[in-house]
Amino acid sequence: MMRTALLSVAAALSAAAAHAHGPQIQITNDGSTIVTREVLNNHYSPLTDPKSAYVMPLLQRPFQTPADATWYTRAEASESVPGVPDFYSGPGIAFGVGLTFEVGSQTTLAFDGALQLWDGSAFSLADENWLEAFRGDPATPSVTAKSGTTESIAFSPIPSLGSGHGAYNEQSHATVRYRLGSTTPLAEPADGVYLATLTVTNAAAGGATVSSEPFRFVMSKNAPVSELRAAVWSLGLAPGAVQWVAVPEPASGALAAAALLALGGLRRRKA
Repeated sequence: MMRTALLSVAAALSAAAAHAHGPQIQITNDGSTIVTREVLNNHYSPLTDPKSAYVMPLLQRPFQTPADATWYTRAEASESVPGVPDFYSGPGIAFGVGLTFEVGSQTTLAFDGALQLWDGSAFSLADENWLEAFRGDPATPSVTAKSGTTESIAFSPIPSLGSGHGAYNEQSHATVRYRLGSTTPLAEPADGVYLATLTVTNAAAGGATVSSEPFRFVMSKNAPVSELRAAVWSLGLAPGAVQWVAVPEPASGALAAAALLALGGLRRRKA
């Protein structure tokens, strides 16, 4: 019976994956800068509003073994099977809307600095941890890049225009997954709110290069909601510049309370 149940789950997940492509950050080339926009799930148009930060949980994969202490960014909440996400990690990038990137140009994703951890009043270096971006199977990824290094993920050049899969169109995207790692092998990273900063760059065949402003992942690993909200508020971003992905977006009153909490922490640090 257990085998039958597992096979049913696998079949459902395969069916979902066959008709979906997962969470991606919509990006556009506006001539002088790349604009990062909303995380979209499976359909990557029409054009959405600019975003500078994405708030999401860090969770383990379904059916993960107890010995596996890996935690992944969860960038969407849809479940074809109850308790099992359609996509266990993300987001990648969706670059097709408006067809703003030059055919033949190449896009890269890189971290801007090391991973940070919220200490209750500010973010500071998470010395024992890092965030790794990767593509492919988690056991044998095709490419990786870690926070705090100069590594980057280079995507395939923008293909020729067309309507099919693999051609350049409104739904073009590239999947990326992220996992939290520790400098101590097999050690589970500490609970808390983590912060990673990234950039996206596009280089045209003729040599012209354009980059995004740094954008942030604010990631909660079993952190209290009040701590997560205070950490987000501390970034000083307008509420409209922040997208809450796979976590409930706070009401305006909750944001005000988080602001007071963070302000109190800053005052304590100065005292």
